[in-house]
Amino acid sequence: MQRMRLAFLLLCTFFVFGLYAQTVPLGMNYQGVARDAYGLPLANSSLSVRISFTSPDEHSTIYYTENHNLSTDQLGLFQLVIGSGDSNQKSLLEVPWEKEAIWMDIEMKTNANQDYQLVSSSQVLSVPYAMHAQKTLQVESEDGPELRSQSTRWLTSGNNGTQSNVHFLGTRDDGELSFKTNNVERVRLTQTGQVNIISPADGPQENRESYPLVVEGSNQGIWIKINESRSSNNNFLTFKDPKAIQGRVEGQTTGEFFASS
Repeated sequence: MQRMRLAFLLLCTFFVFGLYAQTVPLGMNYQGVARDAYGLPLANSSLSVRISFTSPDEHSTIYYTENHNLSTDQLGLFQLVIGSGDSNQKSLLEVPWEKEAIWMDIEMKTNANQDYQLVSSSQVLSVPYAMHAQKTLQVESEDGPELRSQSTRWLTSGNNGTQSNVHFLGTRDDGELSFKTNNVERVRLTQTGQVNIISPADGPQENRESYPLVVEGSNQGIWIKINESRSSNNNFLTFKDPKAIQGRVEGQTTGEFFASS
């Protein structure tokens, strides 16, 4: 059986297109020259190329495999996109780029009846960062994968060119939004718009640090507007201790005022 070898010309990094699309096309541009055992290019030849991403251990776990049927040009050159071949695997995202040392095996054959021959096995030394970034959109939590914000407009150094309809901090589903410090929840914004402040702040009433909510820096205080009339059925403020409601700041109509006099 004639032995073959593959001369590598170019291995491009992963390119990710349409991060916001429902189905994200993923791929890695790959280019090579097929040569025979004597180093001569296999010009104008039909090839089958099998590409696998595997683990480096002795059991060689195969994370992903795909096949390409292609033809070389007059110089033996061929091009393909890894990720677009025939594969039984779901996606290149199944490869644990962020956890394992990944090896890429290149196998080739020129006849449909012969077996694939391994022509190259090399470690992917530089992680395909765009592929990894796409996978890390999913961050494991106690309740399963969640999405991480991918906006390039929100920066700790300041935000420029934001558009409020598409660049925002929040949710688009019926989930709640939680704010944490030191990995402890401090503020929760519910799906109905209610803001809950959870704080262990405590101390003397004259100390600013004793209060979970501090409003300062203006010549006004807090503006409270309710949607209903100012009857006693509507509370502007409610005061409650661990046992029960202990007081209210209620609305009061003129009739209620004279009736309570």
